[in-house]
Amino acid sequence: CTGCEYCMPCPQGINIPEWFDAYNRASIYDTLKDLPGKYEDYKARLGDLEACVSCGLCEDQCPQNLTIRQYLRDIRTAALGPKETP
Repeated sequence: CTGCEYCMPCPQGINIPEWFDAYNRASIYDTLKDLPGKYEDYKARLGDLEACVSCGLCEDQCPQNLTIRQYLRDIRTAALGPKETP
């Protein structure tokens, strides 16, 4: 993600480029283990990753052709663990 913001605005209020940046920084600085403890703060500032409905509007606009929905799921898993299915 280059932070171009073509994926914005997300209809669910998720700040996609900022979430990507937060995840990338945590990866670079080896602090992914800290994401769960910081999720509520990130959620308040960047939107709730659990609100993503996988509509794909973000991917339709992405000039990098990123699989944004999958990346958001990966970030959510890093922050909250695997999503349980009933």
